[in-house]
Amino acid sequence: SFATAEEDAMRRDFTINGIFYDPLGQRHIDYVNGLADIKKKIIRTIGEPIERFREDYLRMLRAIRFAVQKSFRIDKAVLDGIRSHAERIVQISKERIVSELEGILLSIRSDEGLKLLRDCGLLKWLFLKSDSDFIPVDELQFESTLSGFRLAPRDRLLRWTLFFRFLNFYYQDLMHIKTLLQENKFDNKTRDSILWVLEKLPLIESWNRMGPYEQMSLAVAVDFKTLFRIHAIDCQLKGKSASADTIDALCQRFQSDPLRWEQMKKFTLLNGNDLVKLGIRGKQIGELLEQAKQKYILGELHSRQALLSFIQNAIAE
Repeated sequence: SFATAEEDAMRRDFTINGIFYDPLGQRHIDYVNGLADIKKKIIRTIGEPIERFREDYLRMLRAIRFAVQKSFRIDKAVLDGIRSHAERIVQISKERIVSELEGILLSIRSDEGLKLLRDCGLLKWLFLKSDSDFIPVDELQFESTLSGFRLAPRDRLLRWTLFFRFLNFYYQDLMHIKTLLQENKFDNKTRDSILWVLEKLPLIESWNRMGPYEQMSLAVAVDFKTLFRIHAIDCQLKGKSASADTIDALCQRFQSDPLRWEQMKKFTLLNGNDLVKLGIRGKQIGELLEQAKQKYILGELHSRQALLSFIQNAIAE
């Protein structure tokens, strides 16, 4: 037999999701006081929180996602239920967890979501598991991370990179972060982008002291904008300038010539095989390719033929 509308409503997760609409009568049908909870802006389970969570422990993350996406607060009984069952979140598939986390991190209140994840114990069981694996993060550093999320645009790569940088404050080991990205089934492109930005962040802190080639080598990288955005956020939190005018000028210089911009990012005009055909062997191949790339990026040489002539002159000397 089919369930009644009331029975169907009672099996749902949160009161705000248990409301029906009658299109013929143009009225809401509410067996669970969902309309009242929407008015109060509160996340409450239908029935006992622990019972609802046992049916699907992902609901613990969903409660936080709904709260930060809708600017609602979470009922105390729901929070207590999450805290007491946080370790059960490991029973849920990585793909479902990452989907919910992404909703939290891309929300307008992502900082509050991160705080709830930590305070409810979910963050520990999802990523930090053993207390012996990481270096404790003090409250000041945690607050700085929350401030970073408040300043960050709602960009997927940017928000995930900020999140994994926060985790790396604990581990202080990018290899561990790489393992976490693999375990949580991130696609290769996202994983590589996050790791590249985290690796280059210490380098960009010395941006103003870099030479033109070093700056442009970073500026042409695919994920440079994410790298610089995080650098700009860090500078803003410290009350320093991030040299935005210099960055804009560099980008403008190459965006006016899109083909050259793409070639610079990939540098496909020359490769090792070209140098082998010229009789070059060993480590000299890499050294000469790097010199050629530098000449090209700095605008001293503009074509494949000019680069080959440069290589030929270099080996003739």
